[in-house]
Amino acid sequence: MNTFESGGVENSRKKHDGHAEYDDIIKHYEDSEAEEGAKEKVDCEPHIEEYESLIIAFEKVYSLENLRALQTEEEALNSEERESVKGALSSVYKKLEFLKKRTNVTDKRFGDLCKKYKIISNAVGFINNGVIEHDR
Repeated sequence: MNTFESGGVENSRKKHDGHAEYDDIIKHYEDSEAEEGAKEKVDCEPHIEEYESLIIAFEKVYSLENLRALQTEEEALNSEERESVKGALSSVYKKLEFLKKRTNVTDKRFGDLCKKYKIISNAVGFINNGVIEHDR
């Protein structure tokens, strides 16, 4: 029974400074995270191989040098390569998240995998005040 069904809305609102309407949403995500963490971890090796093949494919398809050469927001917005790279970068990141949450990868090995992601992510860069930052 949630706070709305139990009639405890008023007390809950006072307790959470007006954010009671978010309690059920927060609880849902906390429960989902706990459930995800409770799932049995799978062997990381095949997933690391897949991750590394994604990185290799990314570097073959996209020129990190060309991406790093983009310096302004205008250049970024006019770059077809930078626009098309976003989907590939997202796939690599999702695999990295999977490795952390669902496999038995060690912290050290995960850190090494993150470094590989950071290289390609920094090549794409982040637009900040009209300039592309390539060193986050």
